[in-house]
Amino acid sequence: ESVILFPLQKGGQPIGLVELYDFNNKRQVSAEQIALLRTIADKASYWIENARLLQQTQQRLEEQTELLHEKEILLKEIHHRVKNNLQVISSLLSLQAGKVADEGTKRLLGESQSRVRSMALIHEKLYQSESLAKINFGDYVKSLTGELFPSSRRGLNDIQMIVQVEEVALPLDQAVPCGLILNELITNAMKYAFPEGANGTLWVELRPH
Repeated sequence: ESVILFPLQKGGQPIGLVELYDFNNKRQVSAEQIALLRTIADKASYWIENARLLQQTQQRLEEQTELLHEKEILLKEIHHRVKNNLQVISSLLSLQAGKVADEGTKRLLGESQSRVRSMALIHEKLYQSESLAKINFGDYVKSLTGELFPSSRRGLNDIQMIVQVEEVALPLDQAVPCGLILNELITNAMKYAFPEGANGTLWVELRPH
């Protein structure tokens, strides 16, 4: 019986072994054949190591993908809870306003409720968005104006609102102050821009630079 052994190595470290047996002890192996077998063994070492690295990479990607998915779920849940908490605050302000007789105080509570609702809407849009980092602020503007305009008109049927917006992606730290500014602009315009009985149109436009 004859045996030829070729170690499989990668970076000087053994990763396997190739064993060739001649049980009849009749085959003569030349130097050229030995060199060819050694080359094949070296190639096999390379392929085996690459396969192992590929398997490790795929495993790490799967683990990272799972962690990323869990992180997205957690962030969505956070935005959902923030939105719910803000809605509770808005409801409490509404209840308090209903118990107040002074019109000035009632108006201030209503304005605070409107501001809280504008922030809650940001988190609602983030919860619904595919991206948890940014929201489509154009869609937010449509929703916010749709809520503010009917509640701010005070029965003024001759006032119209025209909303022309394009898709603009804004991160949370920009969307919140922009939403508050828009809330103030719309409510103040409805209160002061149109004297009692006056006609007019309120334009809201959003375009990217």
